[in-house]
Amino acid sequence: MDIFDVLRSGCSFSKANHSKDVLFRARADSEDQYRGTSDHREDASGKKLSADVFAELIDGNPMENREPSSARVRVKQEHDDQEEHDGTSAAEEATDPHTRSDDTVRHLRRQHGIHVHGGTAPPLIEQFDELRHLGVPDWLVDNLRTGLKYDGPTPIQMQAIPALLEGQKVIASAPTGSGKTMAFLVPLITLIKGPGKGFARILVVCPTRELAQQSLREFDRLRGSRKFRGRLVDKINFGSGDEGVRRVDFAVTTPLKLVQLLRDGKVTLDGVQYLVLDEADKLLDMGFSPQLDEILSHCTHPSLQPMLFSATIPPAVLQLAESIMPAPLHISVGVDNAANTDVDQRLMFVSSEEGKLLGMRQLLRDGEVKPPCLVFVQDKDRAQQLFSELVYDGLYVDVMHSDKSKTQRDNVIKAFRAGKIWVLICTDLMARGVDFKGVQVVINYDFPQSAATYIHRIGRTGRAGRKGTAITFFTLNDVPYLRTIVNVMRQSGCEVPEWMLKLQKPNKKERRRLEQHPLKRKRIATGSGYDLRQEHRHHDTVEASKRRKRQHDTPEEGANEPTQATDDASGGLPSLYRVKKGHDRSGRRVVNKGAAKRKARTEDKGVARGGSSRDGDRSSRLQKLRWLVSEQTDKQT
Repeated sequence: MDIFDVLRSGCSFSKANHSKDVLFRARADSEDQYRGTSDHREDASGKKLSADVFAELIDGNPMENREPSSARVRVKQEHDDQEEHDGTSAAEEATDPHTRSDDTVRHLRRQHGIHVHGGTAPPLIEQFDELRHLGVPDWLVDNLRTGLKYDGPTPIQMQAIPALLEGQKVIASAPTGSGKTMAFLVPLITLIKGPGKGFARILVVCPTRELAQQSLREFDRLRGSRKFRGRLVDKINFGSGDEGVRRVDFAVTTPLKLVQLLRDGKVTLDGVQYLVLDEADKLLDMGFSPQLDEILSHCTHPSLQPMLFSATIPPAVLQLAESIMPAPLHISVGVDNAANTDVDQRLMFVSSEEGKLLGMRQLLRDGEVKPPCLVFVQDKDRAQQLFSELVYDGLYVDVMHSDKSKTQRDNVIKAFRAGKIWVLICTDLMARGVDFKGVQVVINYDFPQSAATYIHRIGRTGRAGRKGTAITFFTLNDVPYLRTIVNVMRQSGCEVPEWMLKLQKPNKKERRRLEQHPLKRKRIATGSGYDLRQEHRHHDTVEASKRRKRQHDTPEEGANEPTQATDDASGGLPSLYRVKKGHDRSGRRVVNKGAAKRKARTEDKGVARGGSSRDGDRSSRLQKLRWLVSEQTDKQT
């Protein structure tokens, strides 16, 4: 008998008949009882037990030392009842915000750095359970606490949610990563109560498509299993005949796409009750003021409630707010136009543009760039140049700019979120509102053009209470604008050298010029200037050679006609087709042979096409001259 056949046949036995021969152990109900390797378990005394290979596979009589299934069900039910009791007791213990005294409210605002002016502000909340007293449904509060795992509201949420629930028109400014999106989504979902039949009772306008997609994701997370419909308003989605897509409760879009759909008559905004301008300062900086005016003119609902949210509120945003909403409530957290205090901000002097690439590689070599990392440059050409330099350094790096298609941009963002990309090079397209979980380092490869740009760039890290690092490169050309960034760092509590605080501040005209026209910078490359010049010279030489070859290979009309005539030895008739350079016997300058040939062919072509009178005069003179040449030749013969 073959031993391998015996081994392959296996064996069978009954647990009831052989319970004393084989040790059966139930799987430990608590993870705290599991110690050691995956092949062995230990009891409370630390003694090794046999491998638990049957705990999940065998169904039969209750195993020794195993709790009956009915007992497990009873324990689970008691656990669920305890959780429900805890939630109910927490809701009962939550304080009604309206019962707080004015002194308590003022103390809480000072404690959290909340500033309110321009309207009547309602009492703020301290925990999400207090929202039940303000009309927020239980399922939404439970989703915030248990589904999304939020411990409590952020300062901007503490004041903005009660204000929006009361129907007030709000201008809210708070540091990046402070939960502004949830600050308007929670009250708006509460106010619409249930799914509707029209288009977009909630309309959110964002400066970039990436930020719009993020707002839609947050809406889907917050609504849970409720049948609210949210859509990204895009020309692709709103094709002809797609009537079901138009019935949405929450619509998020960019200004240009929405205006185009309005002009085409594909959507109407008569049913919009709540209008949100997210990152309002960027909407104005990107020149969307005419589009915003057109969008506002189509929002004709009598009870329209507009609201503006941004990390920075410049005077232009305040003027826009005053034009669309009378007496708004202005809510701000912390110092206006200040950076996130959870970000460790550093300045790094690199002397010149060539030193930036060396400094970048030095940071990578020293391990100071911990993935995931965002690198910001001032334009898309420099982004592509930096990508070409770093892609061969053994990094998982990619680039993101406006020249990429929607599909490419979506794939890059998806890969960065999944951890497949460690370093993402991007322009200011990604600096506004896009939330990447766990970004640890932000590098400003090119000096930011304004304080607002700097705040939004470094705001991609240090979000939701996490710590982050921001490193800003600056050269000698950036020193005149350094004071602007130093002031932001100082307001955020960062230590800066004393000599930087003594630098002269750029005036308003200089700051505006830098915002509109960034500094001209050299090409990002590893080689020296001499090598680059040699490379460009070689490239120009190759291109010129290719052009000459194309011209030589192209057949030309009149190429077979005789184009050279000999001079008259006795008379002195000048030749138009002299090969030798210089002057003829009569003292007139001789036309180059090649130029004369090209001129003759051009004039012949003009006559053949029926050219102008000027072409005709030239042709007649040429014919007369040829007749004289032929006559002189006949006389000599």
